[in-house]
Amino acid sequence: EGLQLVFRFMIDMKLDQNDLWEKDELTPVDRRLDYYHRLFCMKDYAADLKTTPLKTAISERYREAGKEKARIRARHDGIQAFWLVMFDVVFVVAEGAIVIGLVHSILSGGIPQVGMYMTMLLGFYRLDSYLEELIGMLEQANSLSLNAQRIRRFFDIEPGIEVGGHGE
Repeated sequence: EGLQLVFRFMIDMKLDQNDLWEKDELTPVDRRLDYYHRLFCMKDYAADLKTTPLKTAISERYREAGKEKARIRARHDGIQAFWLVMFDVVFVVAEGAIVIGLVHSILSGGIPQVGMYMTMLLGFYRLDSYLEELIGMLEQANSLSLNAQRIRRFFDIEPGIEVGGHGE
C-alpha cells in the first residue's frame, strides 16, 4: 500500500507539472484570442473592422490562434490521460496484490479466523485513509511550490520599458 501511495504522489506531481506547463503555453495564446475577441466585440473596433480589409486578416489570425490552443490542449490532455492510466494500473495491481495476499493467508491458515481477516482489512483501510491525507498535503505543497516558482520567474523578468529619461 505504501508503494502505491508513493506512485500516486509521483504521478500527481507529474500531473501538476503538466497543468502548469499547459498554463504557461496557453497564456500567450489566450491573450491573443482575447485581443481578437475584443476587436470583434467592442462596438467601435467592430465597426472599423467591417469597413476595412483588416477583417479577413484578423479573422484568419483568430482562427490560427484557436487551432494553436486546440493543439496545445490536445497534447496536454494526452499527457494527462497517460498519467491517469498509469495511476489506475498501479492502483489495480496494488489492490489485486493485497487481495491475493489476504486470500492466500486465509487459505494457508495464516489467518485462521475470519474476524482477524476483517480486523486486518479494516486496519489496512484506516491506515490507507491517513496515508492518503498525508499524500494530499504533500501534493498541495508540491503544487504551491510549482506556482511559487512561476511567480519568482515572473518577478525576475527584466522590464522592457525603461523608467526615467526626458521629463524626469
